[in-house]
Formats: sequence, C-alpha cells, structure tokens
Amino acid sequence: MKKQLVLIKLGGSLITDKKKEDTIRPDVIEQCVEEIESVRRALPDTDIIIGTGAGSFGHIQAHKYQLKAGARLAEQFYGMCMVHNNVRKLNEFVTGQLIAKELPAFSISPSAILMANDGTIASSFFQPVRQLLASGCIPMMHGDAVLDPIRGLTIMSTEKVLQACLENLRELYEEIVVIYCMDVSGIWDENRRTISVLERNQTPFSHKSSVRDVTGGIEGKVKSARYAAELAERVYLISGKEKGDLKKAIAGERVGTRVS
Repeated sequence: MKKQLVLIKLGGSLITDKKKEDTIRPDVIEQCVEEIESVRRALPDTDIIIGTGAGSFGHIQAHKYQLKAGARLAEQFYGMCMVHNNVRKLNEFVTGQLIAKELPAFSISPSAILMANDGTIASSFFQPVRQLLASGCIPMMHGDAVLDPIRGLTIMSTEKVLQACLENLRELYEEIVVIYCMDVSGIWDENRRTISVLERNQTPFSHKSSVRDVTGGIEGKVKSARYAAELAERVYLISGKEKGDLKKAIAGERVGTRVS
C-alpha cells in the first residue's frame, strides 16, 4: 500500500474568466503550476491526480444547449461534442504547462473511463489511471459530458470525477487528501469570513452568482466535499492564488476551509 494520494481540483472560476467564453487566466495557471511543481519536488513519493474545472470552457456552452438534464435533440448532441472538446482544450493547456516544467502529466478524459446511467456513475475502468500512478505520472482529469443511455449524457463535474477516483483508488493508499483550489480563500459564513472548519451540519453562506454554473455552484462543491470527507482523511477548499497554501493543506496545516 502506498502512503499518500493527493487529489487536486483547479476550479474553473480560478483558471478561467467564467464571464468570457473560452478565456483562460494564464497568470493564475502559471501560479498553480508552480505550486504543483513545488509540491512534486518536495514530496516525490506522493501521488497526485489533478482535475481541471470547466469554467468558461464548459458552463456557458452547456447552458446554451440545455445539457444539464441530458440530450435528446441532434443540436444537443452537437453541443455535447463541443463541451467535451472545449474542456479537453483547457485541460490540455494546463497539462502542457506542467510538461513544460518537466512534470509527467498525462491527460485522460473521464468520458473514456466512465459511463453514467440516469445521472449517476454506473461503470468505470480505472486501470489506465492506476498504471499512470504506478509509473510516477500525474493523471490529468476534468469535468466532462459522460455518455448516459438513459439521458443521452450526464454533465459530470470535476468534483464527481475526483470522487470516482477516490472511491476506486481508496484501497491503494494509507492517506488521501482532497483539495479544491478556488478563486476565494475558502467557504464563507454569513459575514463573508472564511470558515476554518466546516462541520457536518453547518450551513455555509450562499450567494447568487451572475455566472451560469450547470454543476451546482458553491452548494454543489460543498456537497461534493462532504461526500469526499466520508472516504478521505482530509478535505480542503482553499485559494489557488495564495502561494504556499497547497503545500500547507497537504501538510495538514490550518488553511482555507477544512471539511469535516
């Protein structure tokens, strides 16, 4: 059994401008890549899986073609293909930046290893992910349009993809840490102050966003984080912009919001 696996989500609101279609934030991505490089160099025996959010490469398009509930019409299946292609582009851009740092990042689309049935994951094939990890590589995942024989497709958030990783790889590791990197410092209370520990029954502050999100917004992230906390040793929601916060979370130091 290996010692530690770290699942990292680079949120769409962090690495893209969600108000402008297909718009990345190169400076933020560079910062994130430098943080991941630092972690990799400091912890060579820790396995890492990275999931990139969809941001302006997926949510706008999924809303345009009304894909949240699935696909029935030919134009919706065209929209599905567009969304899948777009989120791959974003993921491959981040993957390319990691490779430029001589890190062994390898992109895998969730739709190639997952099948859904009426909105939930029905089957998975994780052998490619396991082999990549055994080879010392960093599997690069992303939110995706996963095929679904009932709905036509299911929009699978990056959090749900990482949850599938957690469930399928749990037995291989002594410790798994899940970290969602966001464009804010963590989860807020009603006074918009960062909650250091989000307890099981605690309700976080929720605000309506002007940006369309087809995967549930902050409520969806919190729900997914709570699911992850059932299997992982530690789950954090942190700022992806603060230098050193990723390493602090992996080390178990107080940073962002820890979900209990």
